[in-house]
Amino acid sequence: MTGMWSVACAAVSHAGHVRRVNEDAWLARPEAGLFAVADGMGGHQRGDIASRMVIDALATLPPAPDARTMRDRVETSLAAVNRALQQTGGGAGGVSGSTVVVLLMCGRHFAVLWAGDSRAYRAGPDGFAQVTRDHSLVQELVDRGALTREAARGHPMSSRITRAVGVAPELVLEGVQGELRAGDAFLLCSDGLTRHVADAEIRSALEALPPEAAAERLLELTLARGATDNVTVLVLHIRPGDGTGAEPGGDEDATVVLREGMP
Repeated sequence: MTGMWSVACAAVSHAGHVRRVNEDAWLARPEAGLFAVADGMGGHQRGDIASRMVIDALATLPPAPDARTMRDRVETSLAAVNRALQQTGGGAGGVSGSTVVVLLMCGRHFAVLWAGDSRAYRAGPDGFAQVTRDHSLVQELVDRGALTREAARGHPMSSRITRAVGVAPELVLEGVQGELRAGDAFLLCSDGLTRHVADAEIRSALEALPPEAAAERLLELTLARGATDNVTVLVLHIRPGDGTGAEPGGDEDATVVLREGMP
């Protein structure tokens, strides 16, 4: 395996049918092998500002020479945002925070870092799986066997998260890593999608459709079912390179289609 890939990605973001402000934000940097979705915490102070601070910090990171360096830079950057939100949120008399899920790609490998209930999914030669595990009270009930995954999706406490950028003095990110395979597809999303769309529907879109069509399909399903929250969908497909050495973290010509949905 040469580790040479090209990346096709597409993203859509929409305020939904209920909220007036879109507190989600996203980032796609194929040339740096860096992708992210952040969801400002609804009901708290300045959630849209918090998510934008997260994404802006990641957007300024320089490409790294190796995976370990890139991961360190992401963790350091998000820790700095956490401190800044702690200071400004406390001074304003309220919490300001954001979930985050970050996908890093370097050579043959990937890593996912996250805090909160924004998710990453993977579909491909190794099957379909939810890569992340929600940091939420409902997930804790599922882990204890007190609630099924099906019941968790519509639970009244589904929005009560236990970890996020800006809500505690120290940010603790969870992380997983693995090996990329040609044919892999990844989805990063805010919980506005998973409140309305089942895993089986996510799998179908990732496996059957190219990135732009998959992102549009998942957004359409969410809007058709009420879109009670902001929704952001970022889809990536990993394809064999063209022999020029293009790979995540080094392909300036990767296909990117990004669109901000209208409220």
